[in-house]
Amino acid sequence: MIVVGIFGFKNGNPDMVLYPYDSSGNQCGLSDTVTADYPYLYYVNPDESTKYTTCVKSCPKNYTDVVECYPNTWVTSCAFTVTTKDGSIYDYEPYGSSSVLGKACLPNPDAIGGKTEKFMDYIQSDQFTQYITDIAVCWTMVLGLLGMAIVISIIYMIFVRYFVRCALWLSFAAIIGLFVLFGLFLD
Repeated sequence: MIVVGIFGFKNGNPDMVLYPYDSSGNQCGLSDTVTADYPYLYYVNPDESTKYTTCVKSCPKNYTDVVECYPNTWVTSCAFTVTTKDGSIYDYEPYGSSSVLGKACLPNPDAIGGKTEKFMDYIQSDQFTQYITDIAVCWTMVLGLLGMAIVISIIYMIFVRYFVRCALWLSFAAIIGLFVLFGLFLD
């Protein structure tokens, strides 16, 4: 398991998860990219849709702030002009927001005339919070199962070392038994 973790860290890309993506797939704030100077993800109109986002240099504190952003396919200007898939063009004003975890600009409760219900519903929806909630609730179970897997692996290695012939036949029987069980459930 340690080898798999090391392999994943060496050959994987943790930045794929650590930096947020805008609506065009640009990672906000990722070094050596065009959006390296734009570390925050900004929801252009969170009250109506959460799919139009852009990377910004700083979160606007109120609607009068001038915002520096990285325009993308959908958000075509820093005046927050959105071009939809059907070609419709909408202009939005910036709203007061705050940085969360140094990655995203979330609207202040009084932003957009106090109409942030849809966005807050999105933030509190199952779609957004299910994984985070599951991990927060079950972290002790995950660690317990990890420890149990390590203990069972150690016992199995000791068993294989001292009882090779028996362990080999038990392993074959277990594999065949699993194939039979899965075959019964697939029918």
